[in-house]
Amino acid sequence: DSLINAAERAAVAFTMTGLDADAIASLTFSSSGGGSLTRTLSENGTGAIDLSSLGDGAITVSVAASDAAGNTATGSGASATLDT
Repeated sequence: DSLINAAERAAVAFTMTGLDADAIASLTFSSSGGGSLTRTLSENGTGAIDLSSLGDGAITVSVAASDAAGNTATGSGASATLDT
């Protein structure tokens, strides 16, 4: 579901796909209620992030990737609502 409650906010799961082997990606999780967090990844896979420092509200995820050749790409992920 797209609702993150108080019990879930310390370990919110995410999945990164489509990243080339020589690329890195910065995922930024931002809340309409205030605050943002950035996680840098160097490979595809799953992870978790602690959103406890963000204010309640709509959570958006933006992605910025670059590779060794200097190619860049941006995108966005699924949105959710933090309601603690």
